[in-house]
Amino acid sequence: MAPRPGRGDWTNFCGLAVGLIPNEGGQLHVGIVYKATDTVRFCDLAWHYLITNKPAGTVDRLHWWNSGLDEFNREIMIDWIRQLANADAAFPYGFNASGEIFDRDTGSPLPLPIGQGLTCATFVIAAHRARGIELLDIETWPNRPEDAVWQAHIIGVLRTHCESRGISADAHLQGLERDVGSIRFRPDEVAAGMYSAFTPLNFENARQLADEIVAHLTT
Repeated sequence: MAPRPGRGDWTNFCGLAVGLIPNEGGQLHVGIVYKATDTVRFCDLAWHYLITNKPAGTVDRLHWWNSGLDEFNREIMIDWIRQLANADAAFPYGFNASGEIFDRDTGSPLPLPIGQGLTCATFVIAAHRARGIELLDIETWPNRPEDAVWQAHIIGVLRTHCESRGISADAHLQGLERDVGSIRFRPDEVAAGMYSAFTPLNFENARQLADEIVAHLTT
């Protein structure tokens, strides 16, 4: 059973945690909470070509659960996230993030085919994978029709975002449209994978733990 999340009191913080933010409309956002050299920070893929690295105490509605990794692997990941956060990395938003995403030495993004990129959830998956840690058994994930509906909606939101800022993204948006229907890893499922001490989690176990985690967001 997932415990209640941390909410600003860092007494029991182990140095690495998963952070979930409930937004309007029931949408969840996920990122990585880690001990930086100066403070506790929240690193996430906030949107298209936008990685943030904010002091965790300034992030509204942030709930966190300690990573289930052992101390040795936590230290590896803490050092790695510090490196990523300082690499001035920028990733496109996308539904297909297969293969290598990060340069394992520098933390910089590797070139991706047009239209491919990361969500907030696959950013967390890819960050761990770059250090040999698989949070989820991705082969067990189902293709859920409602995820294609969500993906189509997000493309519309991204198109409006780019047009309002004069950003040329036609080719990227066309690539995104081709990937509608791709298997989606939801933020709460990735949170379950990062919280669990037993990984990679298969879909059934991740979904059960994710439901327990989400239940605490409303209590």
